[in-house]
Amino acid sequence: MSILTAEGAIEIVLSPTFKLVIARKFWNGELFIDVRKWVKYPNMHEFIPSQKGLMLKPEDWKASIQKITELLQTPTPTPDD
Repeated sequence: MSILTAEGAIEIVLSPTFKLVIARKFWNGELFIDVRKWVKYPNMHEFIPSQKGLMLKPEDWKASIQKITELLQTPTPTPDD
């Protein structure tokens, strides 16, 4: 996994065909943080953004990250639970 920065965005390359891009974006005059999956298909040379992503206001990300961190610290349930 590598983390790159370009034009204010953060790219987390997870594999040769998959990366996450985290970027600040303005929409209707409001600031949002967009986390989006980018893919590179076998017949392509460049990554392209997918429709899979989440764009939230910074304060919503702060609340979400806190809860996600709590979830990651709990034991992972098994299918039998």
